[in-house]
Amino acid sequence: MRLIFKYLLQNLKAKKFRTVIIIVFLVLCNFLIIANLGINDYYNVAYKNNVEYENGKVDCVVNPGTLVDKNSIKLPKDKIDNSFDVLFARGKIEKEFNNIKVNIVGADLSALKNDKMIHSVENYGVEENENHTNNDSGEKDKYIIISEFAKDLLGANGGEIIHTEFIGEKRDLQLTNIAQKSGIFAGDNDNNITILMSLSQLQKYYNVGEKVSSIYVSVNKDYKIDTVTQKIKDLNKKEFPQLKVTKTYDEKALSQKKSANTLALMVAMLIMIFISVYLISFITKVIFIERMQVMGTFQSIGATSFKTALIFVGENVCYGLIGWIGGSILSLVFCQKIFEKLNTFQSDVKIHTKMSLLYFAVALIASVVIMLFCSIGSVAKMKKKTVKELLMSSNKTAKNISLNHFVVGILFAIAAFVCYKLNTNYNLLLGVACFILTVVSSIILSVYLVWAITKLYDVTLGKIFKRSFHFGVDNLRNDKMLSGSVTLISINVSMLLCIVMVIMSVKFSMKTMIDNNDFDISCTSLSDNLDDYKDIETLDGVKETYLDYIYPSKVEIKGNKAGATFVGISNEKDFYSFRSKSIKYNRANAKKLVVNTTENEQENVSEKRYVMIDSFLAQKNNLKIGDKIKLINSENNKVLKKDFEIIDFIDSSGFTTARDTVIVDNKYLKENLNAKPYQYLIKIKSNADVDEVVRNVSDKLIDTSTVVKTISDVVESNMSGVDALVMILYVIIAISALLVIFGVINNISISFLTRKRELAVLYSTAMSKEQLNIMFYGEIIAMYFIIMLYSIVSAVIYKYIMPKILWSAGLAFKMSFPVNETILIAGILFVILNLLVIIPIVNLKRMNTVEVLKYE
Repeated sequence: MRLIFKYLLQNLKAKKFRTVIIIVFLVLCNFLIIANLGINDYYNVAYKNNVEYENGKVDCVVNPGTLVDKNSIKLPKDKIDNSFDVLFARGKIEKEFNNIKVNIVGADLSALKNDKMIHSVENYGVEENENHTNNDSGEKDKYIIISEFAKDLLGANGGEIIHTEFIGEKRDLQLTNIAQKSGIFAGDNDNNITILMSLSQLQKYYNVGEKVSSIYVSVNKDYKIDTVTQKIKDLNKKEFPQLKVTKTYDEKALSQKKSANTLALMVAMLIMIFISVYLISFITKVIFIERMQVMGTFQSIGATSFKTALIFVGENVCYGLIGWIGGSILSLVFCQKIFEKLNTFQSDVKIHTKMSLLYFAVALIASVVIMLFCSIGSVAKMKKKTVKELLMSSNKTAKNISLNHFVVGILFAIAAFVCYKLNTNYNLLLGVACFILTVVSSIILSVYLVWAITKLYDVTLGKIFKRSFHFGVDNLRNDKMLSGSVTLISINVSMLLCIVMVIMSVKFSMKTMIDNNDFDISCTSLSDNLDDYKDIETLDGVKETYLDYIYPSKVEIKGNKAGATFVGISNEKDFYSFRSKSIKYNRANAKKLVVNTTENEQENVSEKRYVMIDSFLAQKNNLKIGDKIKLINSENNKVLKKDFEIIDFIDSSGFTTARDTVIVDNKYLKENLNAKPYQYLIKIKSNADVDEVVRNVSDKLIDTSTVVKTISDVVESNMSGVDALVMILYVIIAISALLVIFGVINNISISFLTRKRELAVLYSTAMSKEQLNIMFYGEIIAMYFIIMLYSIVSAVIYKYIMPKILWSAGLAFKMSFPVNETILIAGILFVILNLLVIIPIVNLKRMNTVEVLKYE
C-alpha cells in the first residue's frame, strides 16, 4: 500500500502543466459554487443593513392626510414596541443662483436615537441644554441638525447660521449638530436636504399647537407588519377615512436586486462546470491511457484490479481536494469583494457575512463528484481489459465512431427539445434542464460533426487541395486529441457567444428604455394636491405634460396570482403622446378601454371592463384574447370582484424588463384601487436646455415633496450594478477562455507526442518537413472552420433557450444574435489557432528522426 501511495504522489508531480490546468479549473468551479451559495446570504444582510440605514427600527409610517392632534391616532399598543410623532414642513435654501429643497422635520431627538433614525451626532458650538425643556413635551428646546452630506453641500460649519425660507418666511437657523447621512437624512442629495429640529420648535413656527402630521411606528417582532398596518387602518377608519399606513421598506426590492446577479453567477457557474468537466475528463482519459501499462504491471505482480483502480481514482480525488482547498481560499479572499461590487443598496456600512460551512461542504462534494465522474468511464474500461491487454496497450489516441454514443447524443437532443416545448410558462428548472441537455448533446454529437465535415471535405475540396493538406484534415477526424480540441474550443466559444448575447441584451434593453421613453423629465414623489402642478406647463421650455398612473400589484388569472404593473389610461391621445414608444399597442383597441358613461348608462359599465396585457405575461400564463382576469389591490391583497376581458396584447419591453404590463382605464385604478399618480412627465421644446428646465421645475415645486429628474438620470439609477455584473461575467469568461487555450496547447502537444513515430516514418519515407507543416496547418484550418460552424449553430440554439431561463427570473430581454461580436471572436480565434500551429512545427524541427525510429 505504501508503494501505491508513493506512486500516486509521483503521478501528481509527473505532469506539472497538466496538473495545473486541472487544479485551476477545479479552483474556479469551487469558487463559483461557493459564491452562488453565499450571495443570497450577503444580499439578505445587505438588504437588512440598508433598511436599518434608511429607516432604523421604524417599520411603518402612519399618515392621516392632514394635521391631527397628538394622541388622536389609535394604535394597537400590544402589537407595537414604540412610536413617536413627527411634523413636516417644506422650505428652501438659496445657493449659487439655485434653490435647494429642504425637508424640515420636527421630531424628538431621543426618540430618533432610540429607533436608530439618526446616527453619529456630533455637537458643534451649541450644546444640548438639559435644563431648557418644553414643560409639556419634555423635549430639548433647540437643536438644528443636518447631515454630513448637507454640511459639505452648503459649505457650513458647526455653530453657523443657515439662512432658510419655510412656512412663507425667511428664517435664520443656528446649526448645532452634524449627523451621519442615514436614517432621517438618508435621502439627502444635491437638490434635496433635510433639517431636523425639535417637534415643539417646529410646532411653534407653524403655530399649530400640538398637532402632528405623521407617526412613526416600530412593530413588535412577534407580529407581522402587514397585520399591524391593517389593524391601524381598522382602528381609525371612522375618524380618519383617508389615513394611510405604509411600510418603510419593500421585500420586492430585495428579490429584484438579487435576481439578475444570482442568475448571472449561476449561468457563469454552469458554463465553468461544463467546460471544466469536459476538459478534465479529456485529460483524465489521456492520463489513463498513459497509466494502462503501469496498471497492467501492478496487476501482473499481484495487485488486484480494485487496488489499481483505486490508484487512478485516488489520484483524481486528490485533484478534487486540492481544487477545493484552492477554491475555498479564493472564496474567503474574493467573494466579499465581488459581492460588494454587485451590491446596489445605498448603505455605506461595511457588510461582513460568514460563509456557512455547509457551502464549503457542498463545494467539496461537488469537486470530488466532478473528478469521480471524469474518471469512472476509464475505470470501467480498465475492468474490461485483461492484464495482457493492459500491458500491450498503446498510447495511440485514435478516435472511434460509436453508434451507441450517437444514439445517446440524439436522445439528449430530443429530451432538450421536449423540455423547451413543455416550458410554456417559463419554468426555471425546465429552462436549466433544457440548457444542460443541449450542452451535453452538443458535446456528444460534436465528434460526429467533425467526422461528417471532414468526410464531406474528402469528396469535395479534398480533390482540389494538396494531398498533405488533405492528410491534415483526415487527422482531425482520426486523432482523439485534435478532435477533442475542436469540442473544447467550440464549447467555450459557443458559451462565450451565449454570455455576450445576454450582456448585449441587457445593455440593449436599458438603451431601449432611454430611447423609447418619449419624455425628457420625470417628477416622482408627487404631492396629494395635484394643483401644485397646474402651472408647470406654462414654464419656459416646457412643451407638454402628463400625469402618469402606474400601480404595481398582481392579477388573478384562473385562480392563480401573478405579478403585474397596471398602467392607467384616461385619454388615448395623451397616452399615445407619452407612451407610444415605450409601449407598442393598437390605438383603436386602446380607445375601447376608456369608459365614458353617463348616469343612465351605469348598468352597462360591467360590459366594458377591458384590459390590454403584455404578450409575454399572456404567454407565461397561457392567456388568449377574450380571457378574463381580475385586478388585485396591493394594499390589502384583495381581489376585485368583477372580471376584466383581454381585448389585445401589447409589447412593453421599452417600459419594463419584466414585461408584466396591464393597460386599464384610469377610472378603475383611482376608484377601485385608490391609486395616485405615480409620476408627472414633461416634454421640453426642441430648443430648450433640459438642465435649465429641470432647475425651473424644481424651483416651482420646491414647497412639495416632488423629486425632479431627467430620464437619463432615472435610467442611470436603474443601471446601477449592471456594469459591475457585466465586468465579472467578462472576467470569468476570459479566465475560462485562457485556460481552454492552455488545454488545447496540452492536447496539441500530446497529439504530437503520440504521433511522433508515425511522423518520423512519414518524414523518412514519403513527406518532407514542408509537407508535414502543411499537414499541421490543414489540421488547424479544418479545426477553425468546424469550431466556428459548431459555435454559431450552438449560439443560435442558445438564443432561443436563454430567454426562457432569463424570463423565469422576470428578465424579459429580447435576445439577438451578436453578429459583430461573432466576427470579432472569429478573428481572434483565427489568430490564436495560427499561433498554436507553431507548436507541432517547432516540435517537428527539434525531432531527431533516427532516435524516434530506434524506439522499441
